[in-house]
This record gives sequence, structure tokens and C-alpha cells, in this order.
Amino acid sequence: MQNRSRTLLWMVILLLAVVQQIFFAGYTMDDAFISFRYARNVAGGHGWVYNVGAEPVEGFTNFLWTLLLVPCFWFRLDPMLTAQSLGALCSLGVLWLTLCLAESGVENPRGRMPLWAPFLLCVTGSFTYQAVTGLETHLFTLGLTFAIYFFLRGDARSLAWSAAGFAVASLTRPEGLLLYGVSFLFLFAGWRRRYVERASLLTFALVYFIPLSLFFLWRVATFGDWLPNTYYAKVGPPGEMLAEGAKYVYGFSRTHGTTLPWALALLPVVWYRRRPREVYLLLMLIAHLFIVAYEGGDWMPLHRLIAPILPVLFVLITEGFDVLRQAWRTLEERRGSSFPWMKGLVGAWLVLIAAVLFYPSIPVMREARVRPALYERSHVAMGRWLARNCSPDDRVALSDIGQIGYYSDLWVIDLVGLTDRTIARSPGGLHKKQYDPEYVLDQKPKYIVLVCAKVGGGFVIRGFETDKRLYRHPRFQANYQLQLEPSQHFFYKDAYSYWIFERNEA
Repeated sequence: MQNRSRTLLWMVILLLAVVQQIFFAGYTMDDAFISFRYARNVAGGHGWVYNVGAEPVEGFTNFLWTLLLVPCFWFRLDPMLTAQSLGALCSLGVLWLTLCLAESGVENPRGRMPLWAPFLLCVTGSFTYQAVTGLETHLFTLGLTFAIYFFLRGDARSLAWSAAGFAVASLTRPEGLLLYGVSFLFLFAGWRRRYVERASLLTFALVYFIPLSLFFLWRVATFGDWLPNTYYAKVGPPGEMLAEGAKYVYGFSRTHGTTLPWALALLPVVWYRRRPREVYLLLMLIAHLFIVAYEGGDWMPLHRLIAPILPVLFVLITEGFDVLRQAWRTLEERRGSSFPWMKGLVGAWLVLIAAVLFYPSIPVMREARVRPALYERSHVAMGRWLARNCSPDDRVALSDIGQIGYYSDLWVIDLVGLTDRTIARSPGGLHKKQYDPEYVLDQKPKYIVLVCAKVGGGFVIRGFETDKRLYRHPRFQANYQLQLEPSQHFFYKDAYSYWIFERNEA
């Protein structure tokens, strides 16, 4: 009977995740179309380029994800639907691995307590929403969770599987390389203390480093750099990045209102058990949050960069409540009396946490209903308009190179530098690049698209330094004129719309 009810609850968790993904499905990310355009060019035989005919530039941070999308262009499948389907499948795999991870750390693996970890995970919009954005987040999360689960099993064969999981994560996002390094040092410390055999350590190293070494050699041979171009485009002064990143991590805690429950749930695990398992999980949690802080966070809703470590967080929380349950059972045995109200209290506490975790996702679900129409009348429409009004040899300059670049299929000068080496290596972080406007103007783009915002009854250039530098330059003012009023054409929203400037050939 208990197994039947447990299976039923597990099915409810999976169904709840799928239903949320359906509600989120409209809120896709424009950035996903950068990978789509790379995948389309690879499938078409043009190589790993964003602009056909240009030198290869690694303007994406998700190699394995982009590679997986290549076949969808061979078979003429819709890339966004393909990406969303892959993301949803990966998210369900993560939920299952989270359950397995929780079962391996609680007193009664076959009881209901381990189900709390995937339940808390699936009601958190920061996790569920990432399945349908079109981005690589959940492929990375799947590889990372898979790696952590097998790492904790400890034997040589499991460590080989763990290294393979870390390889998948590292080929998907660069954070995987750093988290593997933390795991290797943890394992190396165990070998130094003779808790780990040398063969297991070597297996963990070789299974990971062989494919990663081949990838890095291919990267240097193809792109000429050890790091993706996006790294140079996004990373600014370390102090500024850390400050922004710390706000990002704190913003996740504040938005979800779970700072206090996290502390109360994690402390019993750390101070009561002090097993290598909990120390490792806590170390991975801290390491990932530090990496996110160093990266400076991002602009996307529901804190995408924190989503991959949420399985570890909720497993720790589940173990913390398991410790509390053991503690009250011990107290009942000593006093010779039961406290049935304690079980209900802990259950109510977990339900409250779940409600607080779910609440921030409601506005995103609401916006998901109107977002496809917003994209269609702005980004998609502009991309198609540019395709109609330009010849194949024309160039355009803009910063939002996702859907606009994908649907125009023109040579795009990326003003924030994701796909442009020169701008990426200019001083400053993303949207703050101190590049020379002459570099863009010398290429004579037919159209330059700048981001603007509605102020009062008119529009002004939005506060991006990359756009302002170009707009203020004398050559721009002399050679380019406003083509379309954003209030009439390609209007996205008041706080974020577009001005299109056309080059005066005279």
C-alpha cells in the first residue's frame, strides 16, 4: 500500500512539472536563436559561424546543446519545439535523479521523505521554467546531477559514470569544468587520506580529461581561442562582476523567500551528521553560487544560472528535515510518549516552503500567454523586414542578435560582441563595451538597430553604453537617419523597443 501511494505521489510530481511547462511554454528566450542560427549554418555546411563566409567565432556558450540541434535542420524540424522537447525531457530526468539522490541520503529510502526533494524542485519556477526557454540549462543540470549522484556512490565504476556526467556538463556550459575541479580536489583529498583507491582517482581523471582535451584541441583549431568568445564579451572588471553577482544570488533568496528555511534545514545536516556526503553537497552548492556571483548573474527571469544547483539544495533541505524527524523520534523514545502533531508541523512547513517557491513563477506564466505575440510583432517582424529590404551582401548592426539575426539571415555586426572578436575584447562588461564606433561605421552597415525606451510622449536611447557610443558619434549622426518610428513598427514594449537607422548612401 505504501509503495502504491508513493508511486502515485511520484506520478503527481511529474504531472505537475509537465503542466507547469505547458503554461511556461510561450515564454521563450531570444538568446536561444543564436544557437539555432549556428546549428543551421553547421547543418547547411557553412561551418561553425554566425555570419556565413566569416571566420569562425564561438559566439555561444553551449557547444553540446548547439550540436544536438543540428539534426533538426537536416530533418526540417522546428528548432524551438525541438529545443523545448529536449529541455522538458532533461528536466524529467533531473527530477528522477534528484529522487535517487535524496533516497541515498535519508533514513528510509523507500518512504515518502525523499519525494520532498523532487517536489520542491518541480514547484520552483526557477527550475521548471528553464525546460522550455529553448536554452541549454537543463542539459547542463542533467549532466551535473547525474555526475553528483554517481560521485557519491564512490566505487570505481560509479566514478567513471560521474566523470562522464561532468564531461557532458562541461561540454554544455563552462561552469562544469570548475565544478569538476572541485569534485576532483575532494576526491584527491580522500585519496591522500587513503579513503579512495588510486585506480578510482585515475579513472575519474581519464574518463573526463580525454574527451575534454579533444574538445579543447578542436576549439583552438576551429576558433583560435581556448575560451569561447562569449567569455570575453560578458566578463568585465572583477569587482563590478562580483558585486552584480552577489546581488543576483541574494535576489534569488529574497524573491523566493526561503533564506530562513534553508538555514534551518541545512544546519542539522552539517552539524549533526558531518558525513563526507553532506560536506561534498554543501561544497558543491557553495562553489556553484560563487561561480554564479563571479559571472555577474544575468538578466533573465527566475534566476536561470542558479537552477542547475537546485537539486543539490533541495536534497540537503530534505536531509535536514529527515534529521529533525529522527531527532523527535529519539525524543519520543526517551520520554515514552508520542508527539503526533510534530509530523503535521513539519509537513505544513514543507508545504509553506513549496508555496513560497512557486509564487514568483505566477507573473512569468501570465506573461507567457502574451510573449509570443510580442516577439512576433517586434523581433520576428523586424528580422523579416530586414530580409526583404536588404540585399544578401548588406550588413546590419544590432545588439539583440537572436530572432532578428535568425529571421533576417543577414551579416550581423554584434554590438555587444558575442559573435564579434573585436568588440568582445574591448574594455567593459556586456552592454558596457568601450569599443571604437569607427570599427562598426567602417563596415558601412545598411541599417543600425538601437534599443530605445518610451519616456513621456517620445522615445530615447536606452541606457546601454554600447548603443550610446554609436549614437553620439559624429559619423553616425551625419550618415544615418531614423527609418521607422518604433511606436508604429516593431514595438516590443515601452521600456524596451527599437529604433532603425538607415545609412544615407549620398
